[in-house]
Amino acid sequence: MKSKSSDARVLRGAEASILALLLVAVVVIGVNTYMSRSALESERGAPTVNIPPVDQGEHIVGELEAPVHLIVYTNFDCPFCKDFHERTIPYLQAIFGAEIAIIYRHFPLPRFPNSHLEAAASECVAQLAGEDAFWVFAATLFASHRPEGRDSAELTAIARNMGVPERQFAACLEEGEAYESVAEDRTRALAAGISITPSVVIRKGNTTVLVEGNWYGRMRTAIEQLLQRSP
Repeated sequence: MKSKSSDARVLRGAEASILALLLVAVVVIGVNTYMSRSALESERGAPTVNIPPVDQGEHIVGELEAPVHLIVYTNFDCPFCKDFHERTIPYLQAIFGAEIAIIYRHFPLPRFPNSHLEAAASECVAQLAGEDAFWVFAATLFASHRPEGRDSAELTAIARNMGVPERQFAACLEEGEAYESVAEDRTRALAAGISITPSVVIRKGNTTVLVEGNWYGRMRTAIEQLLQRSP
């Protein structure tokens, strides 16, 4: 005949098993609900961000006619932006190829004191030496990334080594037009609710999905949903 203490232990064990099963069920339901909601939000373009349309004069990797645009708000001193540039772009290009175009827009942040200067310098390089030179300059800054950034002398040396005329480069930085272009990108981004880098606005037609941070898995999922492609 079983003792009462033995029966109690059995009862407690059964209760623990039931609680564990209930916890698993709650987690599964929660995950499924989150994934369904995420898919629905992507289909509806949520969260919605109101940013300017892309035009041919911007910094673009890929073709403007690509069905999906990834509009990236970035700065050269952000370590996550470096990772996005060096790893995430090749990763997404390998998967989606000509179906995506990547557009860079500037978003300097106060905690990176030289980020506005570096962004302006990249605009001067593009203005004086062309779009290919812009991407070489950007890759150089990311490859030699330092959180404290670079001063004008260092930026001038990098541009000079690329063949950019030094006097014209210095004049471009002094004139202020490049700074105004960078400030315009930042102002419009802030108005759209963007606050961190990288922030990636994934757009197809009138549908947009915002991914804040270098979450390449979320970007891939959003692109697949916009293209109506199975993972």
